[in-house]
Amino acid sequence: MKQKDQENQPTPVLNEYLTGELQSCVEDALRSCWEDSGDAKALWVNAEMARGIQLLDDQKADEAVQAFTRVTELVPNFAEGWHKRSIAYYAKQEFKKAIEDCKKALELNPRHYWCLTGMGSCHYELDQKQAARECWQAALEIFPDMPGARAKIDEAELKDIMDEHLRPVIDRFVDGFQHESPEPAMALSGASHWDVHRIKMDRENFPDVWAYFFRVSVRRPSQGEGEVRSRARFYVLRGQDGKVFPFTRPTIGESSFSLNAGDEYKFCWCLLTGRELQRAAAGMLLEGSADGQPEFHSEELPVLFPMGAPEIDPSEAATLGDGYTFTGHLDLRAVAGF
Repeated sequence: MKQKDQENQPTPVLNEYLTGELQSCVEDALRSCWEDSGDAKALWVNAEMARGIQLLDDQKADEAVQAFTRVTELVPNFAEGWHKRSIAYYAKQEFKKAIEDCKKALELNPRHYWCLTGMGSCHYELDQKQAARECWQAALEIFPDMPGARAKIDEAELKDIMDEHLRPVIDRFVDGFQHESPEPAMALSGASHWDVHRIKMDRENFPDVWAYFFRVSVRRPSQGEGEVRSRARFYVLRGQDGKVFPFTRPTIGESSFSLNAGDEYKFCWCLLTGRELQRAAAGMLLEGSADGQPEFHSEELPVLFPMGAPEIDPSEAATLGDGYTFTGHLDLRAVAGF
């Protein structure tokens, strides 16, 4: 009988699935309740709420603010009207106004964990890190399994670590590139390396687009002790026109990797720019442990000179990437105007 009862129980995988489905349904139900004004003028108010939400989805933050303002004026005791307007203000990067609206929403609905999470993000954008963490922690106290607040805390902690350990390295490269005298960088182990190939472009149809294919090999010395894992990557690029652009990429999820002594991790990626690259620097932040405490160090890669790199047809990139994990494309023209 005991065996039969066990067989009738959901498997751990099914349990996890059912829990996730139930949690999603509960969250959707809560959002529906919060977004319903419950007012006698509900038909008009709910329609205006829906219009404001659609405007947010369409990235029309100014019009969304106007829509939610009409809601707050008509039903000032409706918490979700204030919350949604705070989101619109956040989209406009008017973080102080967003915080004020969050406070009004929380006065009406103190257990609004999505509002607490959003207010934390506003505080973080204003460099009010302690206030941000307090908001996110308060959201977790209401809803311990809320992924949004936990992710925000983890992202903030990683950003602080990156600022402490990578910012000095990045600033050194930026200063060197701006003065055209970069300090040569060597990987700490002498084993990690990277290379670049220029991808041939149709100059008649794409006169202002340059494409590059990078391959990176990260190796852990065979005499290394313990495991290290990647936390972030950084790149500093200098265009032929002299413009310097640094950026960082947290390594989370599928982009993360761990290395034991003698291990190697290889990845490749494509880059599109609106200017020809003259120089490129890169490195990564690795985390190990010493005496049970986390220990961080940056692994720098040698400076590359893409203008002298070999040129390949687009079809050749797949062959060059054999044995490497492809991490995707990055178009700096679209995200940074570089």
